[in-house]
Amino acid sequence: MPERNDVSDNGSDAGSGATDVSASQSLSPQTDPANAGLLVDGPQDLPDGSGVPDVPASAEDYVISVDDVLGGVDADLNARLHAAGFSNDQAQLVYDLAGEILGPMMADMDQATRRAADRAALAQQFGGAAQWQKLAPRIEQWGRANLPDAAFDTLCQTRDGVLALHRMMTQAGEARLGQGGGDGDPSDLRSEIRAKMNDPRYWRDRDPALIAEVQAGFARLNNT
Repeated sequence: MPERNDVSDNGSDAGSGATDVSASQSLSPQTDPANAGLLVDGPQDLPDGSGVPDVPASAEDYVISVDDVLGGVDADLNARLHAAGFSNDQAQLVYDLAGEILGPMMADMDQATRRAADRAALAQQFGGAAQWQKLAPRIEQWGRANLPDAAFDTLCQTRDGVLALHRMMTQAGEARLGQGGGDGDPSDLRSEIRAKMNDPRYWRDRDPALIAEVQAGFARLNNT
């Protein structure tokens, strides 16, 4: 009987040991995927590093396409981008955004500069700033009264257009003096319009100022 008890004890110990091994195996991610949760395919699911920005070795290694309005690559900016850990694509985005924002601003500044230069040239041509300040309202008043809005708006944007307005105003005034109040011989006006339409700047280059002059001529012709 003692031997029987020894066998029973040993069997009980063995059974207990078997139970421990089974429990250990059931908690192992390799043997029980259902209990492993996010760890079941852990090594395959880990990021492969493709999401990490590929930062060049130095700021000089950036390959950037620059909008003409920016003038070129800025070495100091590149150094700051590199120090901040920007990849080439991220640095390119900075330059692209700068071009989108600064482009319209620079265009507006260029237009304002051209207008200031045109005003100065007109003032000089007509005898100084004081004389120009007296003449400009007269040209505007005549243009708005005698020309289509589109033609006037186009002509008054440039020095050459304003000179064309002044020339038409002067010719109209001279014609009224010579014809006793009329607006000139329609045949002469038609010849003038035809000559402008035959100008390559009109039919080939589609010069806005010359187109506006032709439109203004037709408007004057319709009023005669």
